[in-house]
Parts: sequence; C-alpha cells; structure tokens
Amino acid sequence: MFLFTVHFFNHHFRSDKLPPPDIVMFTGTQSLGSKILGLTLIAISLTLLVLVAIGFSTGG
Repeated sequence: MFLFTVHFFNHHFRSDKLPPPDIVMFTGTQSLGSKILGLTLIAISLTLLVLVAIGFSTGG
C-alpha cells in the first residue's frame, strides 16, 4: 500500500512533473537503452512475483 501511495502522489499530484518530460506517448518511439531497461525490469518483477506466489503456496 505504501508503494502505491508514493507512486500515486509522485506521478499524479506533483505539478513539477507535468507535462511529462518523456514524449514517447506522443511519438511512439523510444531509445534502445530504454527498451532494454524496461524489459529487464519487467523480467525481474515477474520473477519476484512468481517467487512470492511460490512462497505463499508452500506456506514458507
């Protein structure tokens, strides 16, 4: 819940973040480094999600 609250505040209520400095949503293109970083972070988060699910299911 803490992470959701911090994310929601930092990305939706801070006026210094508007407009977003990232123009990907307007152009539809992003750099190769951004793609690699994004895919790496998604892979890590999915791995952690699976490990948490396994931990809950085994009662660990």
